[in-house]
Amino acid sequence: MAEVIENGILIRDVETKNIMTKSSLPVGGYSINPYVGCTHGCRYCYASFMKRFTGHTEPWGTFLDVKHWPEIRNPRKYEGQRLVIGSVTDGYLPQEEQFQNTRKLLKQLKGSGAEILICTKSDLVVRDIDLLKEMGKVTVSWSINTLDEEFRTDMDNAVSIERRLSAMKQVYDAGIAHRHAADPELLGQFIFRGDFFPRLPFSFQNQLLHLAKNLIAYAFPADFINCHSSPFPYSSPAFLRIPRIFSESPGSASGKGREEAALPIIPLIAIASLI
Repeated sequence: MAEVIENGILIRDVETKNIMTKSSLPVGGYSINPYVGCTHGCRYCYASFMKRFTGHTEPWGTFLDVKHWPEIRNPRKYEGQRLVIGSVTDGYLPQEEQFQNTRKLLKQLKGSGAEILICTKSDLVVRDIDLLKEMGKVTVSWSINTLDEEFRTDMDNAVSIERRLSAMKQVYDAGIAHRHAADPELLGQFIFRGDFFPRLPFSFQNQLLHLAKNLIAYAFPADFINCHSSPFPYSSPAFLRIPRIFSESPGSASGKGREEAALPIIPLIAIASLI
């Protein structure tokens, strides 16, 4: 396919020798990105740094390279490995409906015995429920960081929050593991939206900021930070789970005591955003 422009998006084909990339992320395993670029165009996108490696001069979110790769002939090679689909793109972009790269990838990974994590903002994933049910260890993770649709449309071009929640329910009903990632937590939402925070007494503002600084300083050295919510339909607001690693304590087989504290993530990160 020659370069084409569809709905303001430049689309072209690219060849790649291997669709699997050994991951340096904390989750380990491999990252798999069926596309280069992401047409969701999120204003807060952490993956926009990838543009420098693409040769594109267009703004991030306005181009998409459709990858073509040699067929994965020995999927059992990845048995027991964590495979993350969509670390710097979304495997279920609107263009996936046409090119079906992610569906092709899932077919090639059938029987691999790998632990597959799909990260998405799309409801197109429900198209592949038939495949996902055959994959064994697979989890679908949706990014939903607001229920304010007006705010959401200002932040990204992905499908509505209502459609994401509906897709989550369908995946749940199909017996497929799923997660809700309440990220990123954005300044301007929740308790800091509008003029609420500036109207607080100045002393209280200082107390909140002081609390946030202490919490963040305490949290970030921890060995992991995991956004977590209960399985649908018992979903609750996401919590920040912070392992507290203490010095040696009696009765601990590892020699270290461990306690996990669940803190509401939304107010915490909203506060931290102001620092």
